Amino acid sequence: MVAIALNETLPAVAPAPAVLARMVGVGKVYGTGETAVTALADATLDIRAGEVTLIEGPSGSGKTTLISILGLLLRATSGQVWLDGRDAARLGERELPALRARHFGFVFQGFNLFPALTATENVAIAIQMKDARMSTRKATDEARRLLDLVGLGPRAHHLPADLSGGQKQRVAIARALGGNPPILVGDEPTAALDTKTALSVMELLRDLASNAGRAVVVVTHDPRLEKFADRVIRVEDGRIDLATAPGATP
Repeated sequence: MVAIALNETLPAVAPAPAVLARMVGVGKVYGTGETAVTALADATLDIRAGEVTLIEGPSGSGKTTLISILGLLLRATSGQVWLDGRDAARLGERELPALRARHFGFVFQGFNLFPALTATENVAIAIQMKDARMSTRKATDEARRLLDLVGLGPRAHHLPADLSGGQKQRVAIARALGGNPPILVGDEPTAALDTKTALSVMELLRDLASNAGRAVVVVTHDPRLEKFADRVIRVEDGRIDLATAPGATP
């Protein structure tokens, strides 16, 4: 009888993606009594490494509330937000900024670049804000590396006024990557861009998830972006509905 190793008889099974953040039963209520408004109700969601998650829904549905609580920009009224084995909902205000800076990078619709600073300077100052001990020279070198990573190295010394909308958003993505956060959160990052540029920005975010193992969470109204997603989450009246993007693995 010929001995056969177990690993020769069973197909290899890919390990499940690591859960980087977990929301459990999260709710957000504004106001009290008869004037109370529920912005988010009983939201439970895992954010996993290497995945792009789109959050869709009409205006006022709770999308921004969801990512604001996830990114520790807003406190939940109820529920848990787990990071690093800790429930951030139980942490004091002084503990949240460092946790947020370590875990999250943010990309916004409006770019939010300093107009008087070059692309390199915009990224470098954000890096130093996350790590005040880093020298300006080291922060500048890291900013240049990140701009190269997002394909904007040749424009590193340009001011925002000299950059296209897509180039500005790439600077914003490079800035968000400062400090090497495992989770990128985008609030309508492609809304101000034309279709071709929007798709190229999403290709970059998809690549950062697939090849760098980051989790990317994007709020959008644009269904054309679904082809880049592993998951699409629909938010309606403060409640989330998990779905699978076309052609993606759930």
